[in-house]
Amino acid sequence: MEYFIPVRIDMPILYAVLLRLFGEYQLSNINATIHRFNIFFIRMRINMNNVNVNSSFWTALDELMDKCEVTIDRLKGSCHPNWPDLVYPLDYGYLAGSKSGDGNEIDVWLGSMPGRELVAIAITVDAFKSDSEIKLLIGCTEEEIALVSGFHNSGCQRALVIRRDIIK
Repeated sequence: MEYFIPVRIDMPILYAVLLRLFGEYQLSNINATIHRFNIFFIRMRINMNNVNVNSSFWTALDELMDKCEVTIDRLKGSCHPNWPDLVYPLDYGYLAGSKSGDGNEIDVWLGSMPGRELVAIAITVDAFKSDSEIKLLIGCTEEEIALVSGFHNSGCQRALVIRRDIIK
């Protein structure tokens, strides 16, 4: 699988984030070219042949979700507390008791499907905050996944969405 991601972040930081997220995956051919305004266009090829690693990745996230309660603190249609023009297309919150790379809890998007199955993750890069995070998409339909992707692929943010079905 090959992705093109525009980001404004130091390459070693991005590589470390991807390596940590994908564990034993073979990350190869990560290239960056400087574009205007210090935005890097990263060409990333991820070898998805390690099915056992894929399975253990999703199992680890399932175990984390079993241990931590989903807390919704921003309802669908509500505005961001600092940027009122930014409206949440779905319920948004976090896994209480978890910890993300930024020191806060792991973020979650909660869709409309019954049950609370993890259907995808979004790996986000925010040039404004100079950080990268993982967000869990729980119970989201394809349309809701597209809404989340659109939400994070605007302004200074970029996201890569990985659906569970693709790498199961």
